[in-house]
Amino acid sequence: MQAVWLHSKTTIPKVADTIITRERLYPFIRHNPQARITIIQAAAGYGKATILSQWVQQLAEPVA
Repeated sequence: MQAVWLHSKTTIPKVADTIITRERLYPFIRHNPQARITIIQAAAGYGKATILSQWVQQLAEPVA
């Protein structure tokens, strides 16, 4: 069985310039800098990937 590499699952999505930034939510994402993991949970279509993409673009450190 050959492994399939899904590029869309390993890259940060681009955010359109027309998307409203939600900077007030960034502190909730980064609530505890000592935490090893942050879980964001919501139903489909609530903007999880969008808010994370926006947040990552303004960070000055690596993310995974």
